This record gives sequence, C-alpha cells and structure tokens, in this order.
Amino acid sequence: MSGANATVRDLSFWYPNQGAYSAGGFAPTSYPYTVYSEASSVNAYRLTFYNSFQGIYFDKGSAVNIQDIYGTFLFQGITLDGNYEYSYLTNLFMDSEIWANAPSAVINKPSAAQREQIAGYTNSYLFGIKLWKNDGLTMYGISINEANNGILIEQGPPSSNGSYGAMAKINANVRTDFVRAEVGEFINTDKVWQARPLFYAFAPVRKPANESNLINVKDAPYNAKGNGVADDGPAIQSALTAAGIAGGGTVFLPPGSYKVSGSLQVPTGVELTGSHGYVHAHNNLDTTVLLAYSGNDTTAPDSATAFLTLSQGAGIKGFSVYYPEQGFADGADPGVPADIRSRYPVKKYPYTVRAAGTDTWVKYVEIENGYNGIDYGTTAADRFVVSGTWINAANVAVNVGANTNGGWVEQVVVTYGTFFQSKHANSPHTYGFDAAKITRSHIRTLSSSATVRMSLRLPQIRLP
Repeated sequence: MSGANATVRDLSFWYPNQGAYSAGGFAPTSYPYTVYSEASSVNAYRLTFYNSFQGIYFDKGSAVNIQDIYGTFLFQGITLDGNYEYSYLTNLFMDSEIWANAPSAVINKPSAAQREQIAGYTNSYLFGIKLWKNDGLTMYGISINEANNGILIEQGPPSSNGSYGAMAKINANVRTDFVRAEVGEFINTDKVWQARPLFYAFAPVRKPANESNLINVKDAPYNAKGNGVADDGPAIQSALTAAGIAGGGTVFLPPGSYKVSGSLQVPTGVELTGSHGYVHAHNNLDTTVLLAYSGNDTTAPDSATAFLTLSQGAGIKGFSVYYPEQGFADGADPGVPADIRSRYPVKKYPYTVRAAGTDTWVKYVEIENGYNGIDYGTTAADRFVVSGTWINAANVAVNVGANTNGGWVEQVVVTYGTFFQSKHANSPHTYGFDAAKITRSHIRTLSSSATVRMSLRLPQIRLP
C-alpha cells in the first residue's frame, strides 16, 4: 500500500510452493512480507493468511489499524514501526491450524504429522507480533499459539525508540526488552484480577433501512459537482430527502470536495456515506470531504443547528468534514505570535454532528478542525454508536446527555494531529505546534451535559 488511507480487506493469501518436509523437519520457503506499507492511516481488515513466511509490516506510518486477522505465519507475523499516533490491533489469531484447516482448493495444506513439523519450526523461530516504535498502541483480543515469541516489544532499528499503550485479552507470551522511560510501558489489564472475567462488546453494525436503494449525488437529477467551488448542499439534501421518502437507503458521495454553505438533515433509515470503507485520518484531498461553511462565528455554538443532524435510525460513514474558514490560534495566548493570532483565530461553530433520535451512528468519519464535535446531549440518543472516528475540536469532542441510555464510543482518537497534518490551505502545519495550543488548553474530550444512564465503552480516547 503506497498511499495514505489505503485498505486491504476481505482477502485470503496462499503460497502454493511454500515449504518442504523431511525427516529433519519442516523447511519453509522465504518470501517477502505479504502486506507492506510505509504510508500512514493504512488498514488490514478481515484477512486470512494460510502459509505466509512473513505477514504484515507497517513502517513509518501512523494511525494504522489491523483487525480480524487469522493466519499461519512461519517466521514473522506482524511488525509495526514508525507509528507516531494511535493505532489498533484487534482480534488476531495465529496458529498452524489455519493452514491445516484450509479449504480443499489449498492443495498443499499439511497433514497432522506435517502440522507437527510446522509447529516445531514456529515454536523455534516465529515472532507473532514485533513492536518497535508505536505511540499509544491499543491491542485487544490476541491469541498466538506455537510461537517462539508471541509479542516482542523492543527498541528496534536505530530510528525507533520503543512502544507504549494498552493491551487486554492477550493469549500469548509477552516479552518486553525495552521500556521508554518518559512514557512507561504497556498497561495490561489482564494483570488486574477484577478485569480478567470482563470482555468488551463491540458496537453493533448499523445499516440503512433499505440497502438496495443507492443514490449517487453526482448523478441526475442531483448533479453535485464535488469541485470545492459550487455549493453542493442543496443537491446533497435533495438526495437525502429522496432516500428518506423511499423508506431509507444510502446516499453516496464519490471522491471530491463538496462545499456546503448550509446544514444537512439525514432522514430516518438513511446513511450518508463517502469513499472510505474503513478508518482514515490525516486525509488526502482526493477522497470524500465535506467543506462546512455554515455557522461561522455563531454566538450559540452549543445550541445552534448542527452541520449534520441525524434523525432516528440514521447515520454517516466514510468521509471527512473540514471547515475552510476555521483558524487554529488561541487569541488569548501570549505565547503565540500576534500576527498568527490575528490572522488565524479559532472561530466558534455549532456541533458538526447532532443526533435528533435514537439508534444513530457515526462511523469512519474524520472531523479535521471543528469547534464542537458530536452531540448526543440535546436529544435522548439511546444506543448511539461512534466508532473508528478521529476528531479535532477546539471545544468539545463528544457530548452525551439528555437521559441517553446506552451507547458506544470506541476506537475514537481525539487529537490535534488531524488539523496539523491536513493538506488544506489553512492547515497550521507550517507554523509548528506552538501555534496549536488551543486544544491543550480548552478541549473537553468527553463531556456530559445532563443525566446519563449508560455504560460507555472506551478502549482508548487519547489527547496528546
């Protein structure tokens, strides 16, 4: 994967010429890594490796996600390095039985005796997961059998300086050869006896009411342009309304920059979806971006109409929201140069997303530079889902209240990095982090504005 926000998913890998057996044992054939990337925000999702010599290597890329991986790996399973900001390893299973129980089309799957030879080799040589530099890595639900080292945490190459984060539900031997003194090591809740019997229940999959109804906003009669110049708000809203009248459906935003001068209402049973099928961060300009212009410098950011309002049973997925007129400097901070404070002040905007009913979802959405992020505190929003979402908001990231009963906030990262790394013209990345103190001094990551009856599930919300 050579570019950011790329994903490999729903595939199986098989090497027909892998390995040889003899009285002396199993002798594998060396191959490069099956999946490799040096880009940020890349994903490997729902993959099966029947007999890879080396599986996945993500190098020099932050915000990576590896989930639902099943494999027989012979020498290296997964290696992560150069990861500067928050990644996830979730639901990984490594065992020689994956190859042994492969479908009949895999004609070289091992017999029981051959599997014993493979296990003998992997017990001597396999590194299941090798971690070099990883900041804030979360690992959950990992089982690694028949390996010399299940999880190895070490300093790695000279450019690496160790890893830290959190882990839970680990069925593998863990070896730590290097600990970063300034941040400590991995928090392992498996060592807390009260936590051992507890398991995390991931959010349910939410879908539009009529999955067969697909509307492309660039098709007639809607004719959205996606060129960042024409106001596409009326075209998108017309498509959303039509999907709602039809009893639900998916309104698709192909890659493009969609200028929206007003606000959008997503009707019941409708999903507004972009081109991202999985987690994305530090967005490219050639993917789906909504450019939000409404509510600039509002005097009522907590109550004014949100940019996106979700009706009951509605959701959004797979795009980014960017505010082209938003600044990044705290006007009251004397540590920020005066010219930057005057040219790029933070402006107050309404919430980017607000739920107006129950059973709504926000999945794989990036809010790059909002003021208020996601609001579940104005109307009771029972059973809401916020998942795989990156948020930068100058005031509140996620607000919950209004007697909301039950919801998920999972794999959510709250970080200034989404704005700092943005490719848009008003990104602060050329001014350095000294001009970016607004989030550290003002942001509330998770806010409760009223009575809440719920059990929020929070594997990781991090603010650098």
